[in-house]
Amino acid sequence: MNAKLYNRKLNALRRAQDVQTFYREVRVEGQPDAYVWRTHIYPRFKISMSLFYLYLGMRPENEIKKLEEKQTQGSLF
Repeated sequence: MNAKLYNRKLNALRRAQDVQTFYREVRVEGQPDAYVWRTHIYPRFKISMSLFYLYLGMRPENEIKKLEEKQTQGSLF
């Protein structure tokens, strides 16, 4: 994996992590996710609803940890 692809993937995972963290902060029990996306997520992150749902389904912490371990071992470049 070259450096450019590594950075792109890492940035996408960090963005997914940011969206998930913000979602947990603003979500109120009983509100539909579509409402949370429309009123909080889209104005801040400018992502589509389908990408929002994709981010919610991801586990970026694990993937970030794996990528950073590979980078420190020097096996990426």
